[in-house]
Amino acid sequence: MLPGLIEPHVHMIPTAMMHEWVDVSPFEGQVLRPVYDLDFVGSKINGASKDWNVILGRGLDPSLMPFEEINGKKN
Repeated sequence: MLPGLIEPHVHMIPTAMMHEWVDVSPFEGQVLRPVYDLDFVGSKINGASKDWNVILGRGLDPSLMPFEEINGKKN
């Protein structure tokens, strides 16, 4: 390899910034959580709320949450 041909892809800076944020992602490591819904996210947030005045979360993916259709609208 020649120096200068490697693109460093600087995701390490935001990753380091978000390290202490509450993880509300649908994954545990590389495995999809068996239950991922608003109750799960709420429990993670409520668990962190006693420690912080402001809660910062990372990894939320609403596309993997189950939604139910009520009167033609997804809730």
